[in-house]
Amino acid sequence: MHQDDIKNSVAQCFEDDGFIARLREKLLAPIISQCVAEALQTRDREIEQLRAQLSAAQNDVDSLEQYSRRNSLMITGLPESARESTDALVIDLAKAAGVTVTVADLDRSHRVGPPRRDRPRQIIAKFVAFNKRQELLEARTNLRAGRVQQHPILTQQVLANTYIAENLTKRNQLILFVARQLRRKGKLHSAWTNNCVIKVRTREGGPTTKINSLTGLRDVVGDDPDIRSALQQTGVAAAPAPGAGRAPIARVPEPAAARRPAEGDTTVTGIVCPAEAGPAAHITMWSVMSKVRLEAFMWGAGTALGELPPYFMARAARLSGVQPDDEDFEEFEELRKKKNAGDLSLLDRAKLGVERLVERVGFFGILACASIPNPLFDLAGITCGHFLVPFWTFFGATLIGKAVIKMHIQKMFVIITFNEHLVETAVELLGRLPLGDKVQGPFKDLLDKQKEKLHRKPGQGVAQSSESLLSAIFEKVIIIMVVYFVVSIVNSMAQSYHKRLHRPKGRKVAKD
Repeated sequence: MHQDDIKNSVAQCFEDDGFIARLREKLLAPIISQCVAEALQTRDREIEQLRAQLSAAQNDVDSLEQYSRRNSLMITGLPESARESTDALVIDLAKAAGVTVTVADLDRSHRVGPPRRDRPRQIIAKFVAFNKRQELLEARTNLRAGRVQQHPILTQQVLANTYIAENLTKRNQLILFVARQLRRKGKLHSAWTNNCVIKVRTREGGPTTKINSLTGLRDVVGDDPDIRSALQQTGVAAAPAPGAGRAPIARVPEPAAARRPAEGDTTVTGIVCPAEAGPAAHITMWSVMSKVRLEAFMWGAGTALGELPPYFMARAARLSGVQPDDEDFEEFEELRKKKNAGDLSLLDRAKLGVERLVERVGFFGILACASIPNPLFDLAGITCGHFLVPFWTFFGATLIGKAVIKMHIQKMFVIITFNEHLVETAVELLGRLPLGDKVQGPFKDLLDKQKEKLHRKPGQGVAQSSESLLSAIFEKVIIIMVVYFVVSIVNSMAQSYHKRLHRPKGRKVAKD
């Protein structure tokens, strides 16, 4: 190719817009990428500097706010009444703890937040002198044995459920809450406050470490999901959600060890745990029971309603003489036929005993059988219908027994079973069983993930965790149970249809 041809080819290439664009992209792309990378690095450094400055400013502001609260105490659990004097309540409470407090010792005191119907509001009491405030704080343990003579409010029971704590800022409340979560996990030996300063120990008799930030707590114990989720929040922790909703029974006791039920927001998306911890986080079984009373009652009432169909069926059969095509009714008739036989099984004897109890005792017999969780009450509806027990006698006793008495028994059992310490003990014992160490890991991982979902901090969304092996197995088992249930229904319907087809035509339907 001659030189002129080469020049012409090059000239034609440069006349092509597509060639010019590709050439520009090849030449400028590395330069642009380098400039963008340098600009991003500069921006990242500036952002980190601004974050550090913002964190330092927030720490300074929080320290000043905490210092302004050093003469204040938060009092939880004192009943609230109209036209009350919070100063008088604080003075009488101090007297019960063995501390002399006068009106001159108090700067001011008042309830915190708007009035509520479900629980009394906290009282914040600001003292004139720090020494008097500290004296009452150190004597708070005396409230368990304290008593004010002839006091209309400060009874022994009220004092036993009254708690005095330092008035921490929202950020320090969150730090202390996370520290106590780590203590429950065994990563810390203890966590407490002293003069509004959070302190921790990693082992018994070990050195005391002051904690003033979540990152400082992370430096002590290492990385942890609770610390990560707390760090995802804003610089200053949000206040606890004031609403106190309701939750399923099994979901309340698990996070209850970390908070008072009335302090969390229970919604369809989960339970929000407040940042506040300490003595105010202590709850009783009765507090948890009050949170799920309505749900548990509705569950018990539903089981009572489930006894109505067999009752009406047996009653109609007794009045009309028609023998219904029902397996439970057939079982009941077979039991009555062989009542005097000597080859009855223990279960058949127990069922006949329930029948005699219902027949002879009436209302209180039905109430006793419905109140005790047992499988022998399955034929109670048929038994009462067969003996023409009045409807309100049967249903009233069943409703009271199942929706009131048995409901409270099973509710207490569930709350005790889901206690955090009992669950941890059960997981520990699981590892001692044969092959238990292989199951202990996945089971503990499942519990930790469920706890992370339930222990949601204020302002934090619901955690999206990966599915564990154990939860996948549970899901498959539930699917198998549902399929088996559907197959059993179809099989039962087919058997009933077959019986109707082969029933003798000359059989009398009713007796004269």
